[in-house]
Amino acid sequence: MNEEPTITVTPAEARASLTEVDQVLAQARHAIRQGVSAPLLILWGCIWVVADSTTQFYPQAMSWLWWVLDLVGILGWVGIFLRHRHQVKNPRGWRYGAFWGILFFTRFCG
Repeated sequence: MNEEPTITVTPAEARASLTEVDQVLAQARHAIRQGVSAPLLILWGCIWVVADSTTQFYPQAMSWLWWVLDLVGILGWVGIFLRHRHQVKNPRGWRYGAFWGILFFTRFCG
């Protein structure tokens, strides 16, 4: 009675479709990974504005203020990380962690 028309796909069309799917997946993973960057940049931008402004107008607070705000930034970073930990992982993600670890080490020990 009502027969469905058969659709034939050539191997070349199938390959092209799979390539397009792979590209869309790569774009989605990239967009998800970038989603963590904005909150971190906003957090550290706010911390630097507060720290630099306070240092400018109240230089006596410079020694302890930067330590407190660095601690707030680290705790905020951990909170953002925990909130976004279930997102798509970057296979080179350990490099970002190593970079931040070196940066904080040089800040506190340098």
